[in-house]
Amino acid sequence: MSSTKNPLAALAGASLEEKADLIQSFYEDTIFHESGIMYSLMKIDGDEIRPFEPRDFVDIESFDFKGWRVKPKGTWEQRNNENSITTSGIYLASQTYRYLATGSEEAMTQALKAFHSLNLIYQLGEKDGRPGWMGKPYGFKLSDQTSGDQYLDATWGLLYFS
Repeated sequence: MSSTKNPLAALAGASLEEKADLIQSFYEDTIFHESGIMYSLMKIDGDEIRPFEPRDFVDIESFDFKGWRVKPKGTWEQRNNENSITTSGIYLASQTYRYLATGSEEAMTQALKAFHSLNLIYQLGEKDGRPGWMGKPYGFKLSDQTSGDQYLDATWGLLYFS
């Protein structure tokens, strides 16, 4: 996955339709990790949109992961995956609506990728003997952390997808 260079500058002066197309392409270029699970937050530093990396947290106190069964390597993994379930569900909903409105095969392709992300996260819990558990996939692996809003956003994405 490569970072998107100068994405914000590309939006300046673009029509509404061009902005929507640019934002869609930014997402497609950056939001999916090679595992298939979606990132949740991106580092935006003016000329680049990319996943967080260890270098983004030099001299910044890390989040306290004491007591966690599966610990992220660092704050960058927490930021990258804090809301991967939500991102997957909302993106699934948006691409399903896009498909229903336009019939775009690319929208269906993106919806399938978002569904795949949710399914991969679900499978992490299933492989741990907890079918139905969708933990926040810090570092793209199972965690014991989740929240109700994550499930709601996943459900919203699944509502019209079937």
